[in-house]
Amino acid sequence: MSAHVSEDRLIDLAAGLLPLNVSAPLLEHVRGCAECEAAFRGVCAEWERSRLRPAAAVASRRWLRPAVAIAAAVLGIAILIPFLTTKTTPEPMAYWLPVEGAVDLRAAPHDTGADVFATATEAYKKRDAEKVVALLRDRPLTESQDVLRLLLASALLKTGAAEESLEALDALRIPTLPQPYRDRAKWVRIGALRAASREPEALDVARDLASHEGEFQAAARSMLASR
Repeated sequence: MSAHVSEDRLIDLAAGLLPLNVSAPLLEHVRGCAECEAAFRGVCAEWERSRLRPAAAVASRRWLRPAVAIAAAVLGIAILIPFLTTKTTPEPMAYWLPVEGAVDLRAAPHDTGADVFATATEAYKKRDAEKVVALLRDRPLTESQDVLRLLLASALLKTGAAEESLEALDALRIPTLPQPYRDRAKWVRIGALRAASREPEALDVARDLASHEGEFQAAARSMLASR
């Protein structure tokens, strides 16, 4: 599935109105798609807002409460009764990048074959960092394949090659990356800097993430507050 899930479909999904053969691929897509997960959270947030409305409005949406809890549990979204809370961001060295949709393989060098990159992407999805490194470490990657380079940097960190991870991140020119990859690359960089015993530099990156809204702002602020 490549298209985003419609709001009506997300409501049906949360309500348990869809058969398994329809809901299963939808849930799989939402797990790996930041935009659809955010939309799903919006469905849940709407229910929470309805609790503050007149009783008739609340009653009209009461069906949503148990269904949302079940769907959220399937997705691994943390719940505090009676409402959803923000997911906890893993600390940088434990963080795995979300792999959203297909990685652009169109610019794959002609002497390598796109199947290598597809295999590496699947290996990363399965959290097989060693296989990702074996497949990508010595492969030429073009600027259009920055996502693959980011996966490699993350995998290198997982295998204990912090300095190599930093080299791969430097080649990315992080400030020019589009979001959300720019902030995700910075979070991986914090982990690599820490693994390389470069804590002051890691804290500088954390301050940058804490200074603007994004998926790592709260985690970065928490990191800084613990220092």
